[in-house]
Amino acid sequence: MTRNATFLHERSIAAAMIAAMTLSLLAVPSAARAATKPAASPAASAASASASAAVPLAPKGQLEIQLWPSATSSSLVVSLQLPDTAALPARVRIPLPEGARVTWAGEITGSDAAKDIPRSFTTISVSGGRAIEFVAENVRNLQYEADLPAPAVAGGQVSTTLAWVQTTDALGVNPAVKTPAGAGGVKITPTPSQQPRTNSLGEALYTLPQEHLALGGGFTIQVSFIQGVAGSTSATSTASAARGGGATVLYVLVAILVLVAVVVVVLALRSAVTFGAVRDDSDEDEDDQGE
Repeated sequence: MTRNATFLHERSIAAAMIAAMTLSLLAVPSAARAATKPAASPAASAASASASAAVPLAPKGQLEIQLWPSATSSSLVVSLQLPDTAALPARVRIPLPEGARVTWAGEITGSDAAKDIPRSFTTISVSGGRAIEFVAENVRNLQYEADLPAPAVAGGQVSTTLAWVQTTDALGVNPAVKTPAGAGGVKITPTPSQQPRTNSLGEALYTLPQEHLALGGGFTIQVSFIQGVAGSTSATSTASAARGGGATVLYVLVAILVLVAVVVVVLALRSAVTFGAVRDDSDEDEDDQGE
């Protein structure tokens, strides 16, 4: 019986180790998601900021802002398209609303988001508010993504507001709102200028009237909707998925490893129980022979 207890103890330890390994594997997707999209990188030193200041400031370009609210978060994607005549490298400045926290900034190289180029940036105080600044070296299509304060939710109704202040010169501002799949009773101010476009995920993009603002000018976007059962997405998660297509393969591998670990645990426990039963019978036979 002592040997049987020892065997069961060893099996329990093995099962516990495998379970611990399984739990550690479950943490991989979060790390993988973070690795697939470079984190926002503020300028690390005064020397780097000084080097950026030596680069000529880019001419004003066209801004596009997209507010992406959901039931759990609100995000912002701001793009700046420089004129084709703009010389590179160039130092660019893009307005940053109060309360926005930049999660990624850089150059948009084309349709493959995985090839976008992250750039270190600085947050600066300018007339009327804030802006981020970084150096564009390869392309004239620049962008940053930012998290906003969480929306207000009451009785299933989601409400959020973005106060935009034009803290840098621009040719114009094209605002838009993207609502999550399943959203109903959508109300947006200013009133959208055209019917929304819906993608394959069921998300709807509402285009708002173009704004031409002087420095220090601004406008406010107000959005409310009833969250549907289809769920929601945020700018960060959507962009991360786009930039990290390879993470899908990793998730599959992790799922397979978890499944294998579970099977091993089950087999280990079943083997332990079977062995225990056999040992008990054997011990009883030995006792009978002893008598």
